[in-house]
Amino acid sequence: MPSETKHLRCAIYTRKSTEHGLEQEFNSLDARLEACEAYTS
Repeated sequence: MPSETKHLRCAIYTRKSTEHGLEQEFNSLDARLEACEAYTS
């Protein structure tokens, strides 16, 4: 009997309270987004 895969949709929202560090090529927002994406994959 084949198993059924259930797909769920989600949204990832990240924010930063200050603009400090946003000019960096890779900043804390990018790190948070990557962590969330890895957790949900």
